[in-house]
Amino acid sequence: MYLIFNNNFSLSKLSLKKIKILLLLAFFIFSSLNIFAQSTSLISACDDFDAGPTAWPYVLVATTVADGASSQGAQTFTMNVIDTASGANFRVVKTTANGNFFFGPAIAITLGSNSITVPAVTFDRTVKFQFSSGGVEFDFLSLNGDTSDCVAIAGCTDSTALNYNPTATIDDSSCIAIIYGCIDSLAWNYDDLANLDDGSCLYSYMCNNPYPDGLFADNIVDIRATIHWNDMNTDSCRVWKNFIRYKKVTDNTWTTKAAGVGSGLCNVGLPTQQKVLQNLTPNTTYEYKMKSFYCGGMESGYSPAQQFTTAKDCPEMTNLSVQTFGGNH
Repeated sequence: MYLIFNNNFSLSKLSLKKIKILLLLAFFIFSSLNIFAQSTSLISACDDFDAGPTAWPYVLVATTVADGASSQGAQTFTMNVIDTASGANFRVVKTTANGNFFFGPAIAITLGSNSITVPAVTFDRTVKFQFSSGGVEFDFLSLNGDTSDCVAIAGCTDSTALNYNPTATIDDSSCIAIIYGCIDSLAWNYDDLANLDDGSCLYSYMCNNPYPDGLFADNIVDIRATIHWNDMNTDSCRVWKNFIRYKKVTDNTWTTKAAGVGSGLCNVGLPTQQKVLQNLTPNTTYEYKMKSFYCGGMESGYSPAQQFTTAKDCPEMTNLSVQTFGGNH
């Protein structure tokens, strides 16, 4: 028994050790993704740049004559610079209508956003942006709207998410799932869980507060009757609760009872459409009427009174007799 216990204990220790190793490995892999996803880049370390002449050794090629008609459109680069490499410059190089090259003046690179657009033309042409130093450091670069992969842009990369970032190149687990609903806190069907409005917001002024209609009674017996009415929920009105009043036609005092109470959330209206009245008096005519309370604090007036008459008392049993049986029956 002692040896078996020792073996089991050793196996357990070995399993725990393996689990710890796997967890550490998973942590390292996850951390590595963040470590190697660079948030900045030097021009010299970015493959988007081609080699250029000695004075302008780094070149962004926006378009060439070989691109045909697309080369005629406006050409734009944008770079957000965090280190100018002690005053580096860039310039525009382009071909003109006669095919000759035009070399633009040197433009000083500044901290922050640097951007230039070469206007559209009516002929095929080449457009390049040349840079004087590879030591310029940037944290964003785009050429004609195409974001460079040289810099990792953290954000939500799920196109179905609320906060989708089309420029993000690495997912940072920040994606927020879309929940449709009314996001206006002034509406009476405001949904505090929703984050994208779906046009469903409802307001008090949209409902004319109708009283319940279609009233009728059935299943009438001596002491009980069931009252029915129409569903008063509409696109602009949501029923919160109903009241029903009833009395004998010979009485002056009404009895008031709730005929269904909703959750108060008002995303859907109260669906109740019937109420059983109990403990009635046999062979008696009653009148009844109803009103509705609507989400948003509105209420209707009472409906016109309707009537029903309960059944008479059930007759007492007569001619009762007792009979006994022998054996098992």
